[in-house]
Amino acid sequence: MFKAVIFDFNGTLFDDSAIHIKIWEKLYDEITDHKGDYKEFSKDLLGAHNKTLIDKMYQSVGKTVTEEENDRLSERKEAMYREYSIDHDLCHLIKGADVLMDEIKDRGLKMNLCSASIKANIDFFFKEFHVDHWFDKDLVVYDDGSMHDKVIMYQKAATNIGVDIKDCLIFEDSDYGAECAIKAGAKVILIDRFKTKSLKDGIIQIVYDFDEVDRKSLFA
Repeated sequence: MFKAVIFDFNGTLFDDSAIHIKIWEKLYDEITDHKGDYKEFSKDLLGAHNKTLIDKMYQSVGKTVTEEENDRLSERKEAMYREYSIDHDLCHLIKGADVLMDEIKDRGLKMNLCSASIKANIDFFFKEFHVDHWFDKDLVVYDDGSMHDKVIMYQKAATNIGVDIKDCLIFEDSDYGAECAIKAGAKVILIDRFKTKSLKDGIIQIVYDFDEVDRKSLFA
């Protein structure tokens, strides 16, 4: 039986892939003055770090970006993402997430969030999605610049709640995130909103939403 459940947020609890794509396209057209090849830029868009994408954006039109400007644009992109989500009333958890997290809480399992998002986004998640009902914000792991990959982040997320990572089940939506979770020593249930994923070692189930999660595999 698992002792804890750790959730990624973007794409896992919040179906926000289309929002990120829309914001990146808007920013790309602005920075390149509509002269770049957005289709080429957007390959492998989801899951990549903002700063890597901003470098790629500038390179696509033969320019370079300073570190200061990269930081500014990265923060601006995330602010645009938050504003768009609020303005279009999109701040809703994926179907069944609240019910499942209530069940996990009632069973006495520990929970944590582990997100590659910045602190401003974590604050946004807690305010708009009211996830403080399930998670202690002080224990959440996010991109603070000190951890170079999500393997380390997931291990820290487990440590923060006093559980061995090997006793954790992790909900992820990306192949990269799932690989990191498995490499860290956890098992994974994969959220697949595009229905393109396939089972592999370490992944115990692939679901479209949380209503489909096999409770027996989680609580056995």
